[in-house]
Amino acid sequence: MDASGISHSVVNLFKLHDVTIDEIGEENMVQVVTESTSAYVRAGEMLMDNRKKLFWNPCTAHILNNMLGDIGKLPVHHDTHKKAKQITFFIYAHAWVLNLMRKYTGLRDLARPGATRFATSYLTLKSIHEKKVELRAMFASREWARSTYAKKPDIISVTRIILGDEGFWQSIKLKSVLPLVKVLRLINGDGTPPMGYIYEAMDRAKEQI
Repeated sequence: MDASGISHSVVNLFKLHDVTIDEIGEENMVQVVTESTSAYVRAGEMLMDNRKKLFWNPCTAHILNNMLGDIGKLPVHHDTHKKAKQITFFIYAHAWVLNLMRKYTGLRDLARPGATRFATSYLTLKSIHEKKVELRAMFASREWARSTYAKKPDIISVTRIILGDEGFWQSIKLKSVLPLVKVLRLINGDGTPPMGYIYEAMDRAKEQI
């Protein structure tokens, strides 16, 4: 059912879940998992108050995704993401530049930011960092210097980031964030129920951080 029209209504969300539980049979259910927005949290609490044998939990993937979104708002991360988007947007907006990059990276692409998952942005940073040598070689090459792109004022800033912004290359490592990204990909991947390993995965992420 498309519940997007009632996603902010605690009462309607509660009624929707309550009716669904009746259809399935409360004796056949143990747990309800939803997003962790305030409306869903309150609706989940109402479900547990109404049905004493039922447990409600927020979705782990949704919580981790929100955590990464909050981390991304920190000044150093925000600035790094902004520069990474500038690089990827420029490269993928121009066919000649994209082909030149693939020549230097051995046909390997950059993971580009997605609209819905904050984790994708961090994977883009990881991908750019892994191709640091190749990207610098490309922007320092004769092919690039002789191209019309190298002389455009709005593109010079991208060249400066790649070749001269050491602060960017230091902040792009993001070692404290990648363990969370790894857990998110693990639980949001092949459809295997994550309950059996999510606690261990989070403990390992905490130790790595």
